[in-house]
Amino acid sequence: MQRRFRHRVVYFLFRPWFKGFFKFRFGYQYEPFDESKLKGPYLILGNHTQNLDPVFLAFSFKKPIYFVASTMVFNLPVISPLLRYLVNPIPIDKFRSDVKSAKLILRTLKEGAHVSLFPEGNTSFSGEAAPIDEAIAKLAKVAQVPLVFYNLRGGYLTRPRWAIHKRKGPLKGAVRSVLGVEEIKAMSVEDLHQKIIEELTVNDFKIMKNARYYGSNKAEGAESGFYYCPNCHAFESLFSKGDHVYCQSCDFDVEANDFGGFEKSFKGTHFETPMSWSRAQADALKIKIHQSSKDMLLFQDNDWTLYLIRPSKSKQKLDTVDLTMTPSEIHLLGEHTDLKLQVKNIQAAVQMRNNFILHDKITDTTYYLVPLKRGNSLKYVQAITFCQKENVYV
Repeated sequence: MQRRFRHRVVYFLFRPWFKGFFKFRFGYQYEPFDESKLKGPYLILGNHTQNLDPVFLAFSFKKPIYFVASTMVFNLPVISPLLRYLVNPIPIDKFRSDVKSAKLILRTLKEGAHVSLFPEGNTSFSGEAAPIDEAIAKLAKVAQVPLVFYNLRGGYLTRPRWAIHKRKGPLKGAVRSVLGVEEIKAMSVEDLHQKIIEELTVNDFKIMKNARYYGSNKAEGAESGFYYCPNCHAFESLFSKGDHVYCQSCDFDVEANDFGGFEKSFKGTHFETPMSWSRAQADALKIKIHQSSKDMLLFQDNDWTLYLIRPSKSKQKLDTVDLTMTPSEIHLLGEHTDLKLQVKNIQAAVQMRNNFILHDKITDTTYYLVPLKRGNSLKYVQAITFCQKENVYV
């Protein structure tokens, strides 16, 4: 049984305290949802902006919610057992079949409990919505419960994923709309998928256009979200300090402003928003890969701590490695490690701000890499995706 009496007790006891703390600490404002409008369980879908989104979302609802969470949450000593006992998240694995997770979601709903998930699966480095898989629409059709769409506004601007320091400004949450069971039944999977995308698309730069987000050292950490200089077109040359981002290869100098964008302090080329910068660097990386041979070096970084991810156990430290990538291969080399992974067999993701997850589909093994200094994991994840689409490994 997923639903437990203790979860209701925990929710009742801790909710008032958390509400006061989050209002004080984050200035968070939310609209309570009138749950009397719906009878029985429902599935809550939200847009994903930062790690605390489940807490923000939960404040609008009076009853306990069972959140779908990455299996990475279940590998933390002390914290993972505590989370299981207090709130019992529903685990989902990014790199393996999610049939088991889907069954657990459906079973939890059948028990009469509310379930919530963030279909984007990850937060954004640029503020642009991440793709949503059609599988969520198929799940919603099978569940036969109402869909509640929840929007968080200002979440990206208060804490851009790449940023080391948070910013203070408007952060709001509210139910955007509700889709009833009969409406869901009448829609095709394709139409429902499109509806989900529309209801969960939130552009902070438009919605919070005139709002200011104050903070110090606003640019620090930018090199984990941006790996391409728009002025000299160099890769891996950026570094941040205070409110500025600089390039080691040219006089590029931009300042992070209070509106989530960048203002230039030099005469060259720059992008005003993270979205435009992110799109441009992705396009530049595609060209770089398209023009590369399968053995040409794309990226190289030193000093990453390598861990092995073990299901339902804490991760195991293996070594400190240097990381290199060509269009066909990723090589991890350390004192005790000489591991070569074929790009065509890899699934990859970034966790948190700059940690790198590599899953080898052939051996069904997941590795976790943490840089010992500032760096960029995003470029590797995007390069793997682009290389696979280019089929340059053939």
